[in-house]
Amino acid sequence: MLKARELLHIFEIGQTAMGCDEVDKLRATVVKLVLETFDVERANFFLVRSHPSPRLDLDHIIAEGIDRKYLDLYRQRYSQMDPLLKTLLASDRVVTTKDVISARALDRSEYYNDFLRPQSIHHQMVIYLRSGVQTLGLLGLCRSRGERNFSSTDFEKGELLGSYLAGALERAIFMGKVTKSSEIIHSICPDLPYRGLMVLDERLDLVYASEGALETISCLTGDEQTASDPTPPLPEELCAVSQNLLESSAGKSVGAPSVEVDLRARGTGRPVSSSLRVVDCPQNQRLCLIHFGENESTDLLRAQLEKLGLSRRELEVADLVCEGLKNSEISKKLFISEYTVENHLRSIYEKLEVKNRTAMAHKVMSLTGRR
Repeated sequence: MLKARELLHIFEIGQTAMGCDEVDKLRATVVKLVLETFDVERANFFLVRSHPSPRLDLDHIIAEGIDRKYLDLYRQRYSQMDPLLKTLLASDRVVTTKDVISARALDRSEYYNDFLRPQSIHHQMVIYLRSGVQTLGLLGLCRSRGERNFSSTDFEKGELLGSYLAGALERAIFMGKVTKSSEIIHSICPDLPYRGLMVLDERLDLVYASEGALETISCLTGDEQTASDPTPPLPEELCAVSQNLLESSAGKSVGAPSVEVDLRARGTGRPVSSSLRVVDCPQNQRLCLIHFGENESTDLLRAQLEKLGLSRRELEVADLVCEGLKNSEISKKLFISEYTVENHLRSIYEKLEVKNRTAMAHKVMSLTGRR
């Protein structure tokens, strides 16, 4: 049973973490606070990347009391030997070294003698931050041989803290994606069709996906969206091409042409075109854009309208009017002002030789037999 003071410390860390909207700020804050709460001198906070399979993000470790050279060694070699990582996909929230390997086996291992021992580390405890079946991150705590091993009290504190931090981390990840999505849409989407757009960051984590993109992915993989996992997994071919594009563009100025990938929907065999390219984004981030082809009726409609001189943005506005959206809804959908929407409509009326949106929608839809 935890004492009142211990419960208060855990609650305060959880509340502080919940107030952090940025993931890295949350992690840096937490690793400082847990040192006193768990009476340790070293702590680290990893994020776990879920695509294409669950793995540690070894390039963005946040730690306290651990020399940077050892973080580099861990990333380059010793993460593959860490016995605690065998529990990454397990359901346990808290795991200690003694739970996965005997003291004798650990003392004889290369991992201990060449990596832990030079740092005077002997006891380790990992707190997994899980949301449902997904692991979002892990908090690692370390003690030397001369210090006491992690106790049942430490285990209880870890269990309680893990439940708090999982919620806080999930919230910060979500807030980060919302912020990044807004920046991306405002900075690059004026040059791209908005429908069927998906954006991945350098770690292949989803940053943004339109409804059309999610529907297309579901058709390609045969996996439907669920409440626990609203984003279907990306097809392996798109993951591989995205990874290759991001890696090949590292250290170069982005300006490479798009890569076209032809796919087929599972079950129906319907062809689906996709276009991938890498772009620079605010805060020096590099992103991979995946744009899926429109359906046949939309392609036909756009081809007809282009012959009448409509610009790309006017095509988008016209299409949304046909879907029944109001000016305010079109404004939000395309991230432009209502004044700009009105200007586009006036231009469309002139080019189509109509006087109002009803007549415009009727003429547009009649071009492809839409009702």
